[in-house]
Amino acid sequence: MGLGSTIHQAGFFEARNYRFSFRNALQNCIRSLSERNLLPINLEELEKEFVTYWKDKCDFNQNQEDYVYRFFPPDRIGEYDLTTDYRLNEKKFQKKFIDQLDLRLGWEIASEFGLNARIGRTLEKSGASATYFDEDKLREVYKQMSIWLQQNNLGKITRQHFVQFLNGVLHRMRMRGAVDHPFLNKFREEQSTTFNLSNLKGSPYFLCHRFGTRARYPKLITTTKLSNSRSILDSTFVNPRFTNWYKMYFRKCFERDLAYKGLLMDEIPDALYNDFYSKLFDTLVECGICNQSNRVADRNYCISPSAILISDNVKHIGCYKCTSVMCIAEEDEVSEGTICIDFKCIGQYNEFKREEIRKYYYNVYNRALSPRIYSHEHTGILDRQKRESIEYQFKSNDGKNNVNALVATSTLEMGIDIGDLNVALNTSIPPMPSNFIQRVGRAGRKSGAALIVDFARNEYHDLFYYAEPKEMMQGKINTPGCYLSAVDILRRHFFAFCLDTWTGLDNQANYIPIHVYNLPLTSFKADERSFYNRIISFIQSNGEELEQKFRSQYTDEQKDALDDLSKMLRNGDFINRIRKEFDKLYNNFMGMTDRIRDTRQTIKDSGLGETDEERRDLELQVKVLLKTRRTLMNQQVLEFMTNAGLLPNYAFPEQGVNLSATIVHRPPTRERGAKYKIEEIAVQRSASSALRELAPGNYFYAQKYRMNITGLSTLNWNTGDKESLVKMRFCSKCDHIVIDTPDHDMQCPVCGNHDFGTPVNVHNFVRMDEVRSNDKKEEAVLDDKSDDRENQYYVTSKHFVIDGSISASGLRTIPFGIEYCKSVDVIDINLGDGEQRDARDLEINEHEHVPVKGFVTCRYCGKSTSKAADLNVVEAKDLHYSFCKHKDKPYMDRSDENFEEVYLYHRFHTEAIKILLPVQEVDTEATTDMFAAGISLGLRDYFEGNPGHIYIEKYKTFNPETRKFDRYIILYDTIPGGTGYLAQISQPVEFERILQNAWDRIHNCDCQRHGKDGCYHCIYTYSNQRVQDKLSRKRADELFRKILDYCYDEKNGTSNWETVKNLGNLSGDGGMEESELEKRFIYALERFVHSDNQTDGTHSWKFTRDDSSYSQQYSLDYDDGTHRISYVIIPQYVLNKSKGVEFHTEPDFLIRPVMMQENDGHQWKDVPFNHLRSIAIYMDGYHFHASANHNVFGKDFRKRQSIEASTQYMSFTLSWADMNLFDDQENNDDSVYLRHANSILPKLGPNCWAEQHNSMRRLLFMLGNVWQAKKIKDQMLMYIVGLQPTLSTSYALFSPQPWASLTVNIDMANKQLKPVFNVPQNYQSDEGLPEAEWQDFWRVYDLISVYQGIETEAPSVQSADNYEEIASEFDEELHDIVIQLLQAGIEFNHSAGVVINNATGKKIGEAELVSEKHKFVFFPDDEDAIADAGYTVYEPDNFNINDIK
Repeated sequence: MGLGSTIHQAGFFEARNYRFSFRNALQNCIRSLSERNLLPINLEELEKEFVTYWKDKCDFNQNQEDYVYRFFPPDRIGEYDLTTDYRLNEKKFQKKFIDQLDLRLGWEIASEFGLNARIGRTLEKSGASATYFDEDKLREVYKQMSIWLQQNNLGKITRQHFVQFLNGVLHRMRMRGAVDHPFLNKFREEQSTTFNLSNLKGSPYFLCHRFGTRARYPKLITTTKLSNSRSILDSTFVNPRFTNWYKMYFRKCFERDLAYKGLLMDEIPDALYNDFYSKLFDTLVECGICNQSNRVADRNYCISPSAILISDNVKHIGCYKCTSVMCIAEEDEVSEGTICIDFKCIGQYNEFKREEIRKYYYNVYNRALSPRIYSHEHTGILDRQKRESIEYQFKSNDGKNNVNALVATSTLEMGIDIGDLNVALNTSIPPMPSNFIQRVGRAGRKSGAALIVDFARNEYHDLFYYAEPKEMMQGKINTPGCYLSAVDILRRHFFAFCLDTWTGLDNQANYIPIHVYNLPLTSFKADERSFYNRIISFIQSNGEELEQKFRSQYTDEQKDALDDLSKMLRNGDFINRIRKEFDKLYNNFMGMTDRIRDTRQTIKDSGLGETDEERRDLELQVKVLLKTRRTLMNQQVLEFMTNAGLLPNYAFPEQGVNLSATIVHRPPTRERGAKYKIEEIAVQRSASSALRELAPGNYFYAQKYRMNITGLSTLNWNTGDKESLVKMRFCSKCDHIVIDTPDHDMQCPVCGNHDFGTPVNVHNFVRMDEVRSNDKKEEAVLDDKSDDRENQYYVTSKHFVIDGSISASGLRTIPFGIEYCKSVDVIDINLGDGEQRDARDLEINEHEHVPVKGFVTCRYCGKSTSKAADLNVVEAKDLHYSFCKHKDKPYMDRSDENFEEVYLYHRFHTEAIKILLPVQEVDTEATTDMFAAGISLGLRDYFEGNPGHIYIEKYKTFNPETRKFDRYIILYDTIPGGTGYLAQISQPVEFERILQNAWDRIHNCDCQRHGKDGCYHCIYTYSNQRVQDKLSRKRADELFRKILDYCYDEKNGTSNWETVKNLGNLSGDGGMEESELEKRFIYALERFVHSDNQTDGTHSWKFTRDDSSYSQQYSLDYDDGTHRISYVIIPQYVLNKSKGVEFHTEPDFLIRPVMMQENDGHQWKDVPFNHLRSIAIYMDGYHFHASANHNVFGKDFRKRQSIEASTQYMSFTLSWADMNLFDDQENNDDSVYLRHANSILPKLGPNCWAEQHNSMRRLLFMLGNVWQAKKIKDQMLMYIVGLQPTLSTSYALFSPQPWASLTVNIDMANKQLKPVFNVPQNYQSDEGLPEAEWQDFWRVYDLISVYQGIETEAPSVQSADNYEEIASEFDEELHDIVIQLLQAGIEFNHSAGVVINNATGKKIGEAELVSEKHKFVFFPDDEDAIADAGYTVYEPDNFNINDIK
């Protein structure tokens, strides 16, 4: 359980338990009355008996503390300090306090059987005790009303039905809180508003219950029309516009009686209803069942407590129609048969037997004793004194309000002995077996036996171990890490070593001051004899000797870190760090001193009277500042140096952020001479956690308080600490960020984005050192209003500033690689409230619409907020602390001399490894998560422990070679300076071990033998539990196996790893670009199918993946109810002479039609489709095909021409720009489409091709309309003709370039078009081809290819001579088989002796005759391997052509 959740639950458990322990106490009293035969008892007497019973049990006359601490209401704990307020002495309280507590307990009893009777696990609902009304009194009401009923035509209402009706009305009033109590007096007699209900002003009831804005209010009854719109009374008055409950219940109860008299309910006038209820409640008052207020306007009625009877004999009745349930006393003989009180239900109540399984709370409330829980958190942020006090209370349990329940984080895992503890509850399943074993070991240490209860949350991690508990109990225990090679940790140890050496030289003269005030604070910097100057002088004078002695204690494993430490000593960084932290201490002290002086001067100058509220507030702030300064001065010097990161710190290897919290307890207003009490809480959190946890606007939970973070420390903003407040310039599109300078770059030096140089892309950033919280105790005390703690959502951004790399190695064929970076700055930024919206926004690291405001902070007092609601305040003082001398200055929606708009940041130096992802394999977020999980698994096995300090992040970096972003994951060390772990695995041979470890664990995991596709022994981790539904052990197995296969060249027996300058070189050769384009094509098809089906609702298109282990194919199917066509899409399909293509080429995809059908109205019939050509799809990136470094345009053109020359294929080329246009929902017109503006196309009439805005759209249109081949070909001709400005029989479809031109000759009579290309084969250019023109060429080429490739008739059959020629290429035994295959139109390789590769391109074997499409071979050289790859092996003797057909 996290820190915040732990602290919240401690307060929640204590507050929520009050209700259960109170019910137990009340039931104990009722049971005692039952044993003395004093039941039934009315509610008024029960309230008195309860107080008497428990005062006697608590020995009230001798010591009142037990009674008070047991029953003091939790909602008022924050307002009163029971150790001092209303005290007579250490054992007794003032009488008025006890009287008020007794009254409050009476309210709680009345609420238990009234307002809250049906809310939660009450005594009534659990069947422990229940209420009823005296039937004789109900009959008396009928008797007194009978004459009035006769006079008003209601005389046929029977006594039984009237009594049941009245019983229903009274129970409804009771359960809605209309039960009289003194706390309601002000509400009843003045105005019935929520303000008066809570007795907020002018009331003697200072312990009354306070109602929140969303609380259920008591609904007292009035019989008149409400005169005040703010009133919350429940009126019986019938409004002609709608039927209220009272009218409806009257009709339900008396409809049968009145029908006998011929009186129809619809004929009863509203006035009669109103008169009836007025008479009824007057009679109830006369009979003593209800009482009325003295107020004339909106006179209200309550049930008199004396009219409600309590019994511990309970029965359950339920409505047979709506199943609502009521719990009533056995003595109640009226409620059975009563009409249901739910508004429109016409059922009635009947008794039913309660299931025994539901008696748990009945048993809980009837226990002999259920003590009140006083819980407290046990966390690492408690100071030692507080923690030891809590542990002592918990062990001894000898005080009235001592802690008797601990809610802990992992602190109790650390071997802390809690004596005879015998029960431990885990509120969630621990992350790892080591945590679990430690936690369950806290209980039963003395007796050897304990009860351990584990609660599983509704999350993957918890549910997995809930189903498989032995997996946790018998799981692998990882060794904790030890980071002796972390330079930042060594720096702290070295300073400790220096202090120890210095004090050891002369322990009388050389001593460390105990407290900060002993420095002394005002003069230590200037005084040469001060500890501060003497220790610095000692290190400077003896640095070399100290270093050598320190080094002698370490091994060669720490050499690099020690060398870095030496550099820090030589260049002064070590001493500067000490000076910097002591400077911050001095600035804090002087800043607080200045603020105390300024606030006192403000009081003096204001002329405010001593009783003025503003003066009292300022005086309080002086006290707060004085106590805060005193806390700072009383801090131990060793503690200060530890918290400042100068000495070793067990909690945080990195420097922490301090929370200075002030809890103000205002004394009871009527207490004379009472003083404000100020509680100081100091908390330190790691800087990485504090960036969110301690950000202004968030709540931090500690010591059972919820503290509202409201301010930043601004004391160091103008002291020369350049990192405290720094102006940084950032990129909108990548994570590049630098300190701003006057001569900054005008475009991003990493990705070239032009926004980088604009004034918008520079902002002030504040390093978080210290934050402030000022809270009133009554508002800060935790309660049980919410099951979960309150969290604030912030927009955050992570940046990696990499200062070069040490080494990079990779596999060029995938591409895949690792790059070790020894010098990396990790910058985490908090950009403010995630819900804030503002017209002034910016973009940073692809986070769009980030408000410029960030955290608006007063430059003087430091009050800060990023919440829009706070910034839209009316008064300026709300954005300042009350001591601020600028509190009259408003925020003017910009930074100025009073306010600064800042973002928060945390920066630390470390080491990292970038891993370039193989895009063809790791192509989705889920696959990236899966790969990261495998790497994490491999790291644990490699280091034989859990290197939890190694974090893994998704990352991307701009590649100037391809002008695209390459995708990575980055491993970085969270220990400042790095621990050397990543350097250890930075060589290929070591990193390959991690890959191998990962694959071994994944491949051999037992979960596959239990029908599972992943578990916590392989790819599942605590951190990836939210994406586990997307993870697959099988796919992870294949992924890591493929990467490992690429690592080694089996043929040559050598490693495929090669050293490269950086990983960008691997992806810069175009492989990465091509791979990403291929993935985009597939995703584009998927999105198109999904969007098209949603748009027209016909579900015409269907796209499916065939993810087999050996090959991957896709299916694209169209079905509009009349036509069907199916395509198979094959990646990396080889075309060569054997397939009728002159030049060897490997398009990225081949789209082959495999089925075509039409529906004649009765059935589906096959349609010939052998005239349809397959489409060779090329996904070409400019930088790999037409840039200065990779200009292969001439070769690409010849390959396309050879494809067009075949009778089986056509080509289609798509670039990055084409895919971008297809993805863009608004600006998706390509260069061909834009020619419409200057063309004659619109004059030639409607044209279906004119509606296709880009190349991808044109391709999809053709695929979906091939059964209209003649129509779309004719319109294609008109489309191409229409792209010219004026009608001509010959024109340049592509503007002539030195490297290409295209003219089309048009024969409109015969509807023919002949393209004439001129592409010089020897064209050279140092600058490459113009990218826009290159893209345009392939777009118009696609038009020509489509036009030529659309066949309207089936091609002629090949001649027998041609068959013989092809057959002659093969072994003589196969001649007849080859001819049979050709005649049947079955595709196979027309060349003999074909190499067969697996999915990674690795050779499996060769065969004489191969059909890749139909997966069969003849005469293989390795029959088993080829068969394992999914091929059928035939011999001439056993071959039957029908098997293939």
